[in-house]
Amino acid sequence: MKDAEDEAFDELAKRQGMWGGGFPAKRAMAADKQGLAGEERMKLYNVPRNSMIVLKEGIELKFHHIDGAYSVCTDEEGNVYHIGASEEVTVKEKKDES
Repeated sequence: MKDAEDEAFDELAKRQGMWGGGFPAKRAMAADKQGLAGEERMKLYNVPRNSMIVLKEGIELKFHHIDGAYSVCTDEEGNVYHIGASEEVTVKEKKDES
C-alpha cells in the first residue's frame, strides 16, 4: 500500500515526466497531501520549511531546513538548535493571517 509520500511522488512524476522533481519536491507534496492543518507528530525530515515545531521536551522552535543528518532550528531569542532529522516532533498549526 502506498503512503501519502509515495502518492505525491507519483503525482509529481506524472506532471514532470520521468524526472520526478527529486526529494525536496516529494517531501513538499507529501506535506500538502497530509494536510498540515492542526497539530500532528511526524519525523523532522518530513516537516515543511519555516514551520513551528514542538519537541517532546516542550521546547518550541522554528524549523528552517535539514542539513545532512541534522536540522537548523531557532528559538524566539535566535538561539540555533541542531535537532536530528529523524526526531519525532509536533508541527504546530499555522495561523491564518487575515
